[in-house]
Amino acid sequence: MTALEAWKQRIIACRRQRSQTDSEQWDRTASWYGSWVQENDYVDKVFPYLQEALPADARVLEIGSGTGAFTLPLACAAGEVLAIEPSRTMREHLDDNLQAAGLSNVNLLSERIEESLPYIQSRGPFQLVFASFSLYNIPDIDLVIGNLLPLTQHLMILLGTGARSIWSQDLYRQFSGEERVIPPQLDLLYPVLLEMGLFADVRIINASQNYPYDNEKALIDWWMERLKLPSSRRRELQDALRPLILKRDGQVGIFQKRKMALVDIDREKQNRKDLHNTNP
Repeated sequence: MTALEAWKQRIIACRRQRSQTDSEQWDRTASWYGSWVQENDYVDKVFPYLQEALPADARVLEIGSGTGAFTLPLACAAGEVLAIEPSRTMREHLDDNLQAAGLSNVNLLSERIEESLPYIQSRGPFQLVFASFSLYNIPDIDLVIGNLLPLTQHLMILLGTGARSIWSQDLYRQFSGEERVIPPQLDLLYPVLLEMGLFADVRIINASQNYPYDNEKALIDWWMERLKLPSSRRRELQDALRPLILKRDGQVGIFQKRKMALVDIDREKQNRKDLHNTNP
């Protein structure tokens, strides 16, 4: 099996297990996503690496802008941002956040990256193309990356490492009868890049992954909906979650650390590598 085939098979397995499309899922979570980002530090840890790739008046393509966790700081640091966000609800929150921040240098696209490529190619080049946890559901990832690379100096992809969360997998096994299929992450992406003949720097970043709630009842309610459980299993779920629940700074929640990977495909380094391979 090739690396690309393994990537595609994982996507198929994820889709079989889910009851919602990506857009439906993100529309449902948009209302709390912005506040969730505020409770975590991954933007602060990742953004300095993005900023290093941004010369004055840089043009940036952001894939999967969400409610603007990276879009707002990118817009403050760059000259122009072209942001792709297929979720209508996410775009509404992002638009509100941009207006509140007084930022007018962000243009929004509602189509998925696969559908936007012809338009994006007409708008290039960009100094930075950045995708934050947004390429995991693209079967033809090689075609997308192959079309984006000629348009930018840096293609940066933020995603998980592939390491599984033991406690959440235990929950899924106990209440769903099966493990949750994890979307493709670094463990599957990097072999695809190697298969494409691409060189990439990878930084492993240890960031928080906190899920705070107003109270324990709200936490239980969230997981009841996430696992689609009947009310008869509420006490069982409560007993399973209680060892994970902590109180911190007046908040109740699940507080933990998570490793994520920032993949940086630098076109200049890639060109040097290709030249070396051609003239060893």
